[in-house]
Amino acid sequence: QVFNLNRLKYMTGETVEIVEPDWVYTGHGFSHNVVVNTESGYLYSVGSGFCNSGLQMIDVKTDPLRPQLVGCAEEDGYTHDAQCVIYDGPDTRFTGRELCFGYNEDTVTIIDVTDKSNPTIISRTGYEGH
Repeated sequence: QVFNLNRLKYMTGETVEIVEPDWVYTGHGFSHNVVVNTESGYLYSVGSGFCNSGLQMIDVKTDPLRPQLVGCAEEDGYTHDAQCVIYDGPDTRFTGRELCFGYNEDTVTIIDVTDKSNPTIISRTGYEGH
């Protein structure tokens, strides 16, 4: 559900008000978590059962009240959580690119999501004992 928080400015709190969403995103019915990269304006829904439960890439910058699905990063399967950033680290090959660090069921996977129609796994490290 999408709710414009600016609407709260006009509520006095003197009475209970029932609020309805401004819009309902129907791309999936549930999500384990959502991750927002405020630099890029994209929201990433993870563990949703859609996109093979991987990263569902949603544009919330172009029209915040009408988010749109723009891509999936589903190759590595279920993503439990993630962090997505515009990379500014020591590896200059990826400087300025949008990278998502996916914390999956048995891997930590780094995906270049700069091109939403063609996300690319750049690193995948397995672990045990989860």
